[in-house]
Amino acid sequence: ATCDRVGDIFLNMSFALKIYSKYIGDYDTARQTLAEVEGTPKFVAFVEDVEERTAESLKNQKLGSLMIMPVQRIPRYELLLRELVKVKRKLGEDEWMDELESCMDAVKEVAEQNNEQIRITESKAKLYDVQKKFSPKLCLVGPNEPTRLLVKDGDAKKVHGRGGAQVPCRLILLSDDLLYATESKSRTGALELHRKIRLADGATSFEDQ
Repeated sequence: ATCDRVGDIFLNMSFALKIYSKYIGDYDTARQTLAEVEGTPKFVAFVEDVEERTAESLKNQKLGSLMIMPVQRIPRYELLLRELVKVKRKLGEDEWMDELESCMDAVKEVAEQNNEQIRITESKAKLYDVQKKFSPKLCLVGPNEPTRLLVKDGDAKKVHGRGGAQVPCRLILLSDDLLYATESKSRTGALELHRKIRLADGATSFEDQ
C-alpha cells in the first residue's frame, strides 16, 4: 500500500539523498561548461526555445537558477522536517514522532556532510552570474580559479577628490580580489571593469584595466 506519511516517504528515499553529494561535486564543472557554450548561436537558440515553452510552468526561471536548485534541496528538506517536529510537539502529537525524528537525523547527516560544499557551490553560482554581466568578457570563476569565492557584491558611489561629483559604480569583493566596475556604455545592463585590487597576504596591488 502507498504511504503518504512524510517521515515514511523520507526514510524510504533516504538512500537517494546521496545523489545530491555527486551533483554538488560536479556543479562547478557543469557551470563552467555552460559558461563556455552559452554564447554560441545554436545553444542560445535552443535555450530560448525551451525557456519560452516552459516560461509558465517554471515561472520564467533561467537555466542557471534551475541548476542551483538541487544544491539547495537538502537544507530545505532539513528545515521542513525540523518545522514538522516542532509543530507536532507544540500540538502534543506523539504519533509517528519517532519516524519523523529518524528521517530528520538521516537528512541532517547528509546536510552536515555537504554543508561546506553547498556554501561554496552557492557562492560560485552567484559568481558565475556576476561574471556574465561583464563586457568585455571576464573570467572570474572556473578551473583556473578553483578556490575563488564571491564575498560581497553591491552598488556604491565613487567620490572624486576636492568635492567632485559622485559617480555610481559597482564593487565586487572576492576572496582574493576587489573589483571596481561601472555600467557599460556599449551594452545595456552590462558591467565594465576599471580596476582590480589584489588582496594577498594583507598586501595590495593595483591593476588598472
